[in-house]
This record gives sequence, C-alpha cells and structure tokens, in this order.
Amino acid sequence: MGYAVLILGDEPVNVEQIKKELSKAGLGLSFRCAGTRENFREELKSPTDLIIIDYDSLQFDALFALSIAMREVPRARVIFVSDQLDERLATELLKLGVEDCLSKTQLDRLPAVALRALERIEKTVCFVDGKGEKKEESGERIGRTLKGGPKKKPRDLVDIYAGILRAANGGISKTRLVSRANLNFPRLKKYLDILVKEGLLEVKDGPSPTYSTSEKGLKFLERYEELKSFTP
Repeated sequence: MGYAVLILGDEPVNVEQIKKELSKAGLGLSFRCAGTRENFREELKSPTDLIIIDYDSLQFDALFALSIAMREVPRARVIFVSDQLDERLATELLKLGVEDCLSKTQLDRLPAVALRALERIEKTVCFVDGKGEKKEESGERIGRTLKGGPKKKPRDLVDIYAGILRAANGGISKTRLVSRANLNFPRLKKYLDILVKEGLLEVKDGPSPTYSTSEKGLKFLERYEELKSFTP
C-alpha cells in the first residue's frame, strides 16, 4: 500500500533532502510539495497521509499551516523539521498531536519517525458520536474520549494564542490577561514567553509589565480569522 506525503517548504534544497531521507523508508511513498499557504491548502484537497512542515520557511506561518492541516485532514500525521524550533514550542506541538519535531541535522531519523506515524494511521477505530453518526479517527487521538464518554473539546493551541493576541491588542496587563484569556497564571506565563520569543507579542517592562500585540501578531490574527471563516 502506498502513502501520500505532502511537504510544505519553500527551500528546494531542504525539500529534496527530506524526500531523499523519506525514500529510504521503502514504503512506496508518493510526494507532493507546496511552497506557499495557498498551494498548501490546495494540495490538502488530495488524499494525504503524512505532512512534513518546514518551520523555518519564510513564505508561510508554520503554526497557521498546522492549524489548517489539523482541520482539513485530521487523520494525517504531521512532522516538523527546523533549525530554529525551541524546546518549549516543540513540547506544545507534541501535545497537540504532532508526531515529532526534528532538527535538520537529524533528518536521518525521518524514515523511522515516518514509519511510526503511518503505523498509527493504520490503527483507526470507528465510533458513533452524539448525533448517531459514524466517525473514523486515529485511536490515539480519541482514546480519552472513548474511555470517559463525550467530553468538551479542549481548545487548540492556535485558538489559545489567538485569544491572547486578541486580548493584548492595544496593550494589557498580565493580571487582566488571565481573565480575558481564561487561563491560570502558570499556563499564561508559558504562552506569553513563547509569543514574545516568536515576535507575536511585545512587552513593556516595569513594575507592572504590559503586553501588546505586534505587527506580526496582528498578521497572525488576520490569517487565523481567515481560516475560521472557512470552518463550519
């Protein structure tokens, strides 16, 4: 059985290296590539089993691309490659369901990671939702729901980031952000550190530091709202 791999990256050298390493897995993979957000969304209309996202690409926002992938093809497994991804953000991505985050110096690990990811796709389960409709998803992704019955869907990390950026537009204190973003202090601090480091938030130090959404953060929100407009 062949598998369809979609690579999102704007550097041909990196894309070719990814294809070269994945080909070593001997899984009969077929490759498609996208270098922009628009091409990526178009490619997602075709069957896709595995998605490789180059976090370092300049032509698109990798986190936004992840949110598109998770909404459009939730069954597909996603792997990030990067020379810039810090450990904290990588941890958050793994919590979201990303298969793995690899440094570009570790691309020799791609075949093993891809094999593990595709094995998980094969282990699917069918269940009936609250409306009596049959659904199929990865067993690992819905395991907790099957054990405890229907539960409220947790907020996606991207939704949390957008909520913080929206609340901070115009400037806001950390205390007010706790209430506006509906987060406790430890979680908020973790997300604030990530957003500041990624340049999406700006902070003014002082006795009571204030946070404000940067130009990059506003562009992120624009893309986020555009994606939401396509979601039923």
